[in-house]
Amino acid sequence: MEGPGGHASEGNKSPLRLSIETFRTLTNSGKEGVSFFLPGNTTVTELDITISVRTRYTGDLDAVLQSVESAITSKASGITTDRPYPALEVLTTLGDRFINLMHDADHGSQADWNFSAIAPAATDAGFVQDAQLDPNTKQLLSVGKVVFHPNFGICEDVPGAPCGFNHEPVFAQTSATEYSYARTEIVARALAQIGVELLDNKGFMREATKLVRR
Repeated sequence: MEGPGGHASEGNKSPLRLSIETFRTLTNSGKEGVSFFLPGNTTVTELDITISVRTRYTGDLDAVLQSVESAITSKASGITTDRPYPALEVLTTLGDRFINLMHDADHGSQADWNFSAIAPAATDAGFVQDAQLDPNTKQLLSVGKVVFHPNFGICEDVPGAPCGFNHEPVFAQTSATEYSYARTEIVARALAQIGVELLDNKGFMREATKLVRR
């Protein structure tokens, strides 16, 4: 594979391009009885293919999923879907501490950090969190692991400054600025400090992990 790396690489032969072209070839081939074998699927009763549908925002998943299903429905004997719960900090314990750290002089005296009500489609983090919900009320019952998902805030608030999401080409310019390096260093120090505090303070650890399944 070529290119600067990452699953959304700009390279001509990136992992993302490989996935897209494989999907197009299989759905447009017109061949019947195409079989797939994916290592790791040996625990299911029949061999199948798994498609990970990823969008920038969770709210876009349904529309993208509908497009995928319409493309493969004629070749599939059955389609099932499973959506991981988005990786939201449903307990504010770690977020509150992080925001407080951002306020002090050692972390730039930043007053613009807050909680977001919009969940990104953080699929990887969602699978790690492995949340269990009440099937009727959708109330969060427990998690496999605590997931803390802060933004690094690397976009400088000045006219003309590059600002790209990490799936977008302009992210290469955004992440290479002196501002982004400084913000990344600040956030990294704050996360490290929180980690030490969790190990040092049993009450803090207990509160942050109270939804973890034992």
